[in-house]
Amino acid sequence: MISRNHSFSAAVCFILLILIACTGPKSSDETSLASDSLADDSTQSVSSDAQIEQVAEEPVEEETTQWDEAMQKCFTPEQIVTVKKAKSEFKNLKTSEEMAHYYNTTMQDIFKLVNDRIAVTNPELYSGDDSPSKQWSWFAEYYPAVKLSVDCSECMYEPSADVRQLIHAASNTKGNEDEIFFDLVDIGSTPSYELVACDFCAASTLGDNRSSKMLSLVERATPANALFGEQISYYRRSALGVAGNYFFYDKPKVLSEIDLMLKSKILTAEERTTLKETRDQLASNETKVQFNCGTAECDWSGVE
Repeated sequence: MISRNHSFSAAVCFILLILIACTGPKSSDETSLASDSLADDSTQSVSSDAQIEQVAEEPVEEETTQWDEAMQKCFTPEQIVTVKKAKSEFKNLKTSEEMAHYYNTTMQDIFKLVNDRIAVTNPELYSGDDSPSKQWSWFAEYYPAVKLSVDCSECMYEPSADVRQLIHAASNTKGNEDEIFFDLVDIGSTPSYELVACDFCAASTLGDNRSSKMLSLVERATPANALFGEQISYYRRSALGVAGNYFFYDKPKVLSEIDLMLKSKILTAEERTTLKETRDQLASNETKVQFNCGTAECDWSGVE
């Protein structure tokens, strides 16, 4: 007689056999899918690791490496921060108002800083040519819209505005006040004289229409007065400063340009009167004014 326990064990075994028969082993497709899934996970993991490795190997931004050594030789750590902020401000100008702030304030601060540091780090930069010393030659390349030029009176290099870069930047800002203003700066930065017989023999270039063009641009720049008023006034005075004793061009050309300037609508009564008096004096043969010094022999004996 079979015991109850044996009957129960037999029943359990029978049920297990039925379950195994119904389920069966996994199909080859299922096995393949599982393997593919594991492979994908493994590939993604490797790819992710590679990406992390690639990012880690990318070079550090140029700004923080290429110029570090030169910066540290020329500026203090605090000054380096100031220079980098100023450069960033220039690169992110969006409006004429922002350009005005940059030109009137930020750029002038940079000029002063560079002048001070040149005096401290290398007071004798001038060596007879027109290129900055190696210690400072990098700066104009690093800092946009600034160039180093020779101040012949003191034999020193000094920073000045690169007007062409400023004009380009102004063309991309909202508003055209800055564009008009930098057109004026462009023509105004051209010397109004020519050195003829010696380093101090300067003949006015009145007669080449530069002064009359400047005055026209001053008139056109009226809408920009709110942003660049002080500088526009400077170029106005420069354009009207036509008096002199030596002129590079002949008398007819000089008088013709003054006549063009007298047609300007922005002249005050006082400016117009002064300009007319200057014309009359130059036209008179009684004055000791000398013309055509660019091609003729002028007497420079009174020039020191």
